[in-house]
Parts: sequence; C-alpha cells; structure tokens
Amino acid sequence: MTRERLGVLFLFFLWIGLPFLLQGRLSLSLFITAFIQVPMVVGLTLLGGRAGMISLGQAAFYGVGAYGTAILAVHGGWPPVLALGGGIFLTVAVAYLVGLPVLTLRGHDFVLATLALNFIFGVVWRQWLPVTGGSNGLAGIPSLSLGTWAIRGDVSYYYLTGLVALLALFFGYQLLHSGTGRALQTVMASETAAAAVGLRPSRYRLGVFLWAAFWAGLSGGLYAFYVGYVSPSPFSLEFSVQLLLMAVIGGLGSLPGAVVGVFLALFLRESLRTFLPQVVGGISSEYEAVAYGLLLALVVIFWPRGLWPARAAHPAAAGEVATHLPEDPLPAEGVILSVEGLRREFGGLVAVADVSFQVRRGEVVALLGPNGAGKTTLFHMISGLLPPTRGRVVFAGKEVTGLPPYLPAALGLGRTFQIPKLVPTLPPRDNVSVGLPYPWRGSFWQDALRWARRRRAREAVFLARHFLQRVGEKGEEKPLEALPFGRWRTTELARALAGRPRLLLLDEPASGLSPQEKEAFLKAMKDFSRRGGTILWVEHDVPLVMAGADRVLVMNGGRLVAQGTPEEVQKNPAVQEAYL
Repeated sequence: MTRERLGVLFLFFLWIGLPFLLQGRLSLSLFITAFIQVPMVVGLTLLGGRAGMISLGQAAFYGVGAYGTAILAVHGGWPPVLALGGGIFLTVAVAYLVGLPVLTLRGHDFVLATLALNFIFGVVWRQWLPVTGGSNGLAGIPSLSLGTWAIRGDVSYYYLTGLVALLALFFGYQLLHSGTGRALQTVMASETAAAAVGLRPSRYRLGVFLWAAFWAGLSGGLYAFYVGYVSPSPFSLEFSVQLLLMAVIGGLGSLPGAVVGVFLALFLRESLRTFLPQVVGGISSEYEAVAYGLLLALVVIFWPRGLWPARAAHPAAAGEVATHLPEDPLPAEGVILSVEGLRREFGGLVAVADVSFQVRRGEVVALLGPNGAGKTTLFHMISGLLPPTRGRVVFAGKEVTGLPPYLPAALGLGRTFQIPKLVPTLPPRDNVSVGLPYPWRGSFWQDALRWARRRRAREAVFLARHFLQRVGEKGEEKPLEALPFGRWRTTELARALAGRPRLLLLDEPASGLSPQEKEAFLKAMKDFSRRGGTILWVEHDVPLVMAGADRVLVMNGGRLVAQGTPEEVQKNPAVQEAYL
C-alpha cells in the first residue's frame, strides 16, 4: 500500500474517531462549519486552478441553495430531503442562466460579473419580505429527515457534513485525474488550441461552473438545516472573498490545499475571537480582515503556489487495448479542401486577397512566402479561428466557412501552431491524450462519476504513447516545461495526429528542430500521407519543402503568386524575386 493511501486511511479513521477524542474538549460546530465550506472551496479550486476562472460569486450560490431549501421546506411544506434536492436544482438552474452571459467574459470582466451576483441576490434576500423574511431572516426550518430517521445534534451533522466533504473531494479527484481534467487545463492554457483539437471550450467552462454551483447549493441546504434559520448576512460579498482566500492560501487547483485553506482560515478566525479581546479590549471584524490580509500576503510572498500546491495528476497505467487500434479516417476520393476567393481585411489592410486553390486527398502541399505574406491568416480562416471578409472554405464536401473551430476539427481538420499551444505543466502523453476523440476523452459528468472510465483511461495512455512513437517520441513522465523546445513541436504534432485528422494544417512545424528531429518529422509526414492523410504545410526551410512536398503554393502580399511542383516553383522568376 502506498504512502498516500496510508495517509488517506489514517485521516479517514481520524475523522470517524474525532467526536470521541474531542468529547468535552472542543465543540464540533467548528468542524461542521469547515465540512460545509470544503465542497464550496473544492468547487472554487477547480474553477480557478484548472479552468482559470476566478469567481467571487460562490456566496451568492450558497445563499440560493440555503434560501431555496428553506423556502421549499417552510412555505412549500416539502419533505426535508426533497427540499434539499429542490434547493440544489434551483442553484444549478440559476447558475446555468447566469453562466450563459457571464461565461462569455474573460479575466477581470468575469471576476466583476460574479462579484455583482452578491449584490443582486443580497437585494433579493432583503426585499422579498413575504418569502425570505427580509433582513430578519426566515426561521422555522425543520430538521433534516428521511421518513422517521431525523438528523439532530452536532454528532449527526458532523458525520453527514463530513461525508459530503469527502464526496466533494472524491469526485473532484475523479475529475482531476481524467480526460476532462486535462481538457480543462488545455482550455485554460489556450482556448484556441482546445478548439483546434475538437474541444468546445464554452461547454467545459459551463460544466465546471455548474459543478462549483452544485456544491455551493448543497452546502447552502445543509447550512439551512443545521442552523434552522437563514438571513442575508452569511451570504455576503465578504464571505465570497473569504472562500476565494481559502482556495488561494491552500493552493488553487489542489484538493488537499482546499481542505488546508478552510481549516486554517477557520482556526485563525476562532483564535482571533478568543485572544483579540484580551489584547485590544474588544473584537471587530476589521481585525479579522487585517489578519486574513496578512496571512494572504505571507502566503503569496513565501508560498506563491499556496501552502499545498497542485501537482500534475498521475495518468492511469497503460494497458493492452482490447479493440483494434482505429486507423486514420480516409476522406472521399478527389478534392479534400477547396478554398474559393478567400479574403480577409483588417481595416484598410488586406491580409489575404482573394486566394483560391484546391488540395487533393493524400497530397503534401507546402505553402511558402515571406513573413507577412498572409499564410497564418489563411490557416486561421481555413480552420475557423478567423472569419473571412468574403469567400468560401469547403472541407470534405461540407462548407465550413465561419464555423467555430471545434466543428471543422470534429470533421477531421487538425492543425498545429507557429508557437506550440500546449499545457506546460503536463507531460507529453497527457497533452497528446487531450487530442483523442470521444470515447477516450469522455464527458464532464462521466469523468466526475467515473462511469466505466478506468479501462478507457488505460487505453488513452496506450494510444497517446502510440502517437508519440509515430513522431519519434517516447511517453515522457516529465512536464513539458522541463523539456527542450523540439519536444514541444513533436508533442503538438502527435496531439494533432491523435484526433485522426483527414487534413493536417502544419504552421512552421520544423522551426527550431535539430536536423535529426527534422528527419523524424519528414518520416512522420510521409507515414501520415501513406495512410491516406492530407497535409497543408507552411514552412520557411526551402530544402525541407523540396524534400517533402508534392506541390508548392507561394504567397506574397496576401496573394497567391505561383503554384506547381517543387521544381517548377524553384524556376519561377516571380518566386525567385519575392522569396528565394
């Protein structure tokens, strides 16, 4: 048994025996409060540390869960368990309606939008007097019960809330160690790259946002039943800030850090309430705010990643794949890509001027041109990252002009970028596994609940290693940030291949590679072409192009100035003047 599992078992038995060890020495209410807050901080640490969304609205969702549960139990007469379920459902529904517009924002705009939720719902709690009781609150909430079995007393709530906290940590662990966890990190690192491998960033962002709201709603319902009374003050902006501080102090993205942050903050608060009156002759919330601020400053200065920083999730061990390894999909015979009069203007600047060409199945077509010729802009329009001013793009017989990039990717359009867009903290095989299609990628809720995911996780590791081997790589355990730049290039190419593309758009894939790595790259390209794949390839290394391309297109000043075989293009006077 590993040291980590022994530690988990020790903590589990300590949790079971703690009420008996503390009997008559320390109130269990502190632990109950901590267990109620742990699920919310777990949601926040996933939201901020794995999806890059810093939310100041968790207290609002906590309040929706508490008030929703209390209103259904008191005014609706619902049985307590159904009222709790109704409060959770209401929280998730509100989060969904709020999330649709809010999740279109990024950075500080998103933070400000979630901050505003506290003010909006605070007004609702205070002004909706007949239902919420206004500032006086809503009393008379019955005990949580299921049939004749009622939960009363601190010991019962200690075990109930502790069990909920354990479930939140368990399901959070499932997410972090799954395809969804790696997909969330890819979305955080680069939404562009995520969309290019067929991920829909908005879906993952909404999923983790609703996940965090679910746990906030459940915590709110448990709080309402435990206290038997709800009022607006516990669900204020100040509490949202405290929850975020707990997540940051423990370490964003770290599940143990979430627990450390909650207990440290609560014990600090209780210590201040005990000792400050002896020092200053009174107690004020301002002193608590100063203490929280000092603690946060110390953590940021000395432990910038938190007291228990997040570590890269260990992938499942590779296993034998029972089914045959799927072959790369073969597109229909003939033309796989048709670009018709594609044009892109940026104000008065014409970056791409009415470019038209076709690419046939199995071809390796190189795109040459000086810097600023419009090659990358053309790639962006083909792959959906940039809408054209006019013109059409037809891929595999379907028009994909202006579609979001995850849709062409789902049809079999893969690509790499001038500057590799990968997750530096993940090793190559985890980066590659993000590019695998469903079912190896899984869905958000399947990965959270681990429905038949263990076998698929082993297969995903096996497949990631397979595609790394196809580009001359091994499945490294080190994170990418510890590897040389050439490994980034080959990892990104392997990730693109993992999506079984029909057409690969390669944007300067050999830039920065050593001669040996360039040789491995050419071998991988020829292998992909031999399997029926098609390549459109931007490159500045002319000898490499002459060795690997079947046909060459040349752009200059946004226009297509020549096309033909490598030999024909080399002899073209316009190409020699503009580029060679």
